[in-house]
Amino acid sequence: MNSDEFKNVLSHLAHDSNVEKAERFNRLIILLRNYLAKVFTLETYEVSLFMKDERDFVEFLLPEKMRRVSNIFPLRKSKVTRRVFTRGIPVLSNAAAEVDRFDTYERYRDTPKASLPIQKFMALPIIHEDSTFGALWINRRAKTMDQAGADFNEQDQQTAMEILSIAAPFLYALKPDKYC
Repeated sequence: MNSDEFKNVLSHLAHDSNVEKAERFNRLIILLRNYLAKVFTLETYEVSLFMKDERDFVEFLLPEKMRRVSNIFPLRKSKVTRRVFTRGIPVLSNAAAEVDRFDTYERYRDTPKASLPIQKFMALPIIHEDSTFGALWINRRAKTMDQAGADFNEQDQQTAMEILSIAAPFLYALKPDKYC
């Protein structure tokens, strides 16, 4: 699927009046996750989505397993996610072992296998009308950095931001009211 096809599918899904708003939003974030996983050759659990409420608490929306556990935490507890939300700029690291650990992020994923540590990541703002209303993490998980695959680069970051700019208006229109 190319970006035009992706946008058409998003638009169709977002405007499907036969499906309730909450379900359209859920389908939209799953479609976004699957598309990003395909573009970056990742497992779907390596894509995480967060939204912030008016109290500055962040909620995991992806991976889906996070919805079934205590998935809300104060934004101040995550240095990288806080930076993405407050500055509206992406953060890229190919040496995640050197960044403060991501216990919350590493503990859960949509697979029955044991959790693997994040070795490389891109944390990206989801922006609509100059306002950051979400954050998306694209991770490479493995036992070691060498096993995690290719480094993320500026082109990867630009590609991901372009995909998010396509999805952002649809996500914003369908997001639950509790999110800023």
